Amino acid sequence: MHKYLSRTFPILRLLTVLLGLTAPLSAEDFTPGAHKRLPCDGNKEWTWDVFIPKAYAEKPDKKFPVIWCCGAGGNPGFWQLEQWAEKNEALLIAMNDPKNGLYWNTIHKMQDDVIATTEAKLRLHPCLRFSIGASGGAWQAIWIAKRYPDKHAGVIMQVHSGNLTICPKHISVAFIAGDADKTHPISVTKTAYEGFKRRGNPVKILVVPGRGHEKAKTDEIVSMLDWMYNYQRISHPNLPPEDKAAVKKEIAERIKACGDIKDPAARLAESELLMSLSDIEKSPDYKLLVVAWSKASRELAEAMTGAAEPGKVRNKNTVVSGEGKTE
Repeated sequence: MHKYLSRTFPILRLLTVLLGLTAPLSAEDFTPGAHKRLPCDGNKEWTWDVFIPKAYAEKPDKKFPVIWCCGAGGNPGFWQLEQWAEKNEALLIAMNDPKNGLYWNTIHKMQDDVIATTEAKLRLHPCLRFSIGASGGAWQAIWIAKRYPDKHAGVIMQVHSGNLTICPKHISVAFIAGDADKTHPISVTKTAYEGFKRRGNPVKILVVPGRGHEKAKTDEIVSMLDWMYNYQRISHPNLPPEDKAAVKKEIAERIKACGDIKDPAARLAESELLMSLSDIEKSPDYKLLVVAWSKASRELAEAMTGAAEPGKVRNKNTVVSGEGKTE
């Protein structure tokens, strides 16, 4: 009898879901891969999606970084970040119900419910949590940072300024926008960028020539996410000391290995990423990083005869690329 029930339990769970009944999710339900339309604890009509990397099953004692995914029209999906999440061992959690046209108190309740539900069911890192959205979804994303500052680390703002929404200066903020945006003018986004910069937030902006009110490309998002994730892994004020020590050791090893990367483009990207981290100049091996960057830049320039000069670092927070300008 017990064996029969064991074999039929998955079928019973499926029938329960199909019939619209509620069944509490257990830890073993959260296997690697995508799980969608999961009900919130506070309101079963509100749902969330989660993408779980393979490492979640392999490392049962680890608490995982989180990317809160927001959308102007709801149901944002995972922003095509599944590959990044696998590589960096992070959870992608989509908030399906917040969207344009709702009152902010309703949006905040929806966000609160997803956050409380996932904190109860998943192993979330206490502070390495990031949010991302485009247009009105970006506005939602920065409100999470404003309302949960101790549990948050960074925001990626696509084609939106945040409309004067600010957050504490330990929060990283990245803007991605087009200079031809007529819905949310680039002048407003640049003003927001300058404001965060003055307040002391780690901040970057990518302005893409000719682009309108369009979502960013995946590689643009990944570039910003790589920067703020690596920055916050050693800089967030609420990091557990053991986490910070482990990451500092990892960064030191990456600096030493950077010069050995054969592909000059990959070497340039890694050196520029490492050079953007907080207090990296204090590393005893910082000169190795500068040499790796210089050689990669020269090799790429020599390979691009007659083409535009490749990415050139003016300082550790400013990169000029072929598509746009990141500051």
